[in-house]
Amino acid sequence: AGDGQWYVDQLVEITTPAGETVPAMPFPLADVAEAEDEAWQEEDLCGQWGHCAAWDDERGAYLVRTSEGLLAAVPPGQLKERARPEPEDGGFDLLWPLESADPNAFGASVADLLQAKGYCVVRTFLPEGVREQALRDAQALDKPRMFQEETETDYLGRGNATKVMRLELDSGEKTSQSSLSVIDAQQTDIGIMLSAFTEQILGFSGTARTGGLARLPAANSAEASRLRPEPLVFADLEDGVLEQHLAFLKFRRVSMLHVVAGGVSEVRLHVGGDRDVVLPLGDNSLLLFRHDQMTYTYRPAPYSLALQSWMLEEDMNAFQIEGLAPSADDALGVLGPKRPLGDRVQVKSLAGRYPGKAQDPWQMWSMLISGTDGVRAWDKTRMNEELYYSVNPQDVIYGKSYTNHGGFLEYEDISGFDPGFFGIPDEEAHS
Repeated sequence: AGDGQWYVDQLVEITTPAGETVPAMPFPLADVAEAEDEAWQEEDLCGQWGHCAAWDDERGAYLVRTSEGLLAAVPPGQLKERARPEPEDGGFDLLWPLESADPNAFGASVADLLQAKGYCVVRTFLPEGVREQALRDAQALDKPRMFQEETETDYLGRGNATKVMRLELDSGEKTSQSSLSVIDAQQTDIGIMLSAFTEQILGFSGTARTGGLARLPAANSAEASRLRPEPLVFADLEDGVLEQHLAFLKFRRVSMLHVVAGGVSEVRLHVGGDRDVVLPLGDNSLLLFRHDQMTYTYRPAPYSLALQSWMLEEDMNAFQIEGLAPSADDALGVLGPKRPLGDRVQVKSLAGRYPGKAQDPWQMWSMLISGTDGVRAWDKTRMNEELYYSVNPQDVIYGKSYTNHGGFLEYEDISGFDPGFFGIPDEEAHS
């Protein structure tokens, strides 16, 4: 390959001569293609490493996502290949994908790593300004989330040394938590990419996640003492705290811990027996691990920030606990539609046939998150356009349709239906 393609999609180190600069800017949260209209500034990036995202013919330079969250236009001859460090050495398993990348391929890679070793470290590329603003916003939050002495370890790990703030859900408005919302949204994004493969690879249906928590080190020993968890009391039992906790233990599957700012923190995964996995996590490190299979200890760097949430086993009744007020969803921080009140149907299994030749709900979901569906033109063997379709939607002709597209099952799916099994008369089934 020519020099213009040699380093594309490789880990690289920038080797500009001492004192020389290259054009750079904060990495856009969308894609490198949107960098054309952004303001570039000259930066000395010698020694920084990153991911070579593309070759820019117009600039005659490589576009590199740097480890510090910059997008740099580096001329040929000023890069060299760099080996990927392992997570146990402060490295990572995967890089956060570009918007143009295949989300299914990334989600499958994360699932494979979680299945193989129980954890996965993803390197993100949030700009320094976003990370520092998120740290300031988190420090300004003033309503700590308090856990009980008997339950804290199951959420925050052994020997917790952080104070915890619940994140508000992002409303899309410009608020003081906008940077936190941007980072929290990455956990939603990776959850969506992973969810298509949890059933097949990891053995659970993971399409739900909890609300996010911001974790900060205690400012001093006095604050640490004040935030020390209290034991459960009878009032907690009446409020359903224990039932909430048992439900969390039953349905938690994957913990997502994103070290955002403040330097290298340490996570020790207790994977069973006497074996621990120690992971030094620097800024922009997103750790996913099977919290249903292992416990952990988190040791934050001073003045650091981490965001955490959990992927849950999909179960419509997971948090429907007797005695809880209707606002229990908000108390638990579970994202998604409000639970309906009243009688509930206990769904033990689900099967179906869907447009687009999807043979089960998971195939249909995978198709939708890939940005496609089963809508197509009418099947000529099923509908006569001359009889039932009008090109002009303004025509007032009863019995006509102004669209000739829809989501239809395949003929073999329809013909394979057994009405007698369900007690449906043949004439009704054919009508």
